[in-house]
Amino acid sequence: MNELQRPDPFLVADNTALDFLNSICAPWGDDIEWLENGDDLVSWLHHAELISDEERDTIYNKLSNAELDDAAERARNMREWFRGFIKKYAGKEVTANVLKELKPLNDLLRGDRLYHQVGISEDAHSGFEFHEIRHWHKADDLLAAVASEMGRLICESDFGLIKNCEGPTCTLWFLDISKNHKRRWCSMAVCGNRAKAAAYRAKKQQP
Repeated sequence: MNELQRPDPFLVADNTALDFLNSICAPWGDDIEWLENGDDLVSWLHHAELISDEERDTIYNKLSNAELDDAAERARNMREWFRGFIKKYAGKEVTANVLKELKPLNDLLRGDRLYHQVGISEDAHSGFEFHEIRHWHKADDLLAAVASEMGRLICESDFGLIKNCEGPTCTLWFLDISKNHKRRWCSMAVCGNRAKAAAYRAKKQQP
């Protein structure tokens, strides 16, 4: 699917790490890839609000196209490693026994160049806010932004609530934070309405 046909990234997972898994998906049967190159990666990070407009400009000033393309390739590899982990443990309890499996993630996090600053809140009436700021000097810094979200998912979320959309051809993942944990679809606009239409047609065909 080319750039003109490709929609904006699907950010429907209620979790940024799972949104990253969904940066390649097939909601209509054919794969859509949002990380084909370095520009795609920067664009996805911006859409996911992992980088600001200013940080996006900094990244383009600091890193060459070749470095960004390399980062995109490594991001795709990291995504598929994490997909294997999610497929293995989604719907289950994650215990300390899995720590060795997380070595690729921890290796990447070890090189993160993150620091904190006290700044003014974006909400002018809220006073100060503790900001996380990341240096953007190398390709791994882009990967670290995503790796941090993966780490938060593993440490802070209930893996029993990680689900795959029930659409027959859909590959989207999400964290079910609905009130009764009965969410079935990536979104009603895509697979939910499709399932409703199929059920309606089946009902009409009954004698």
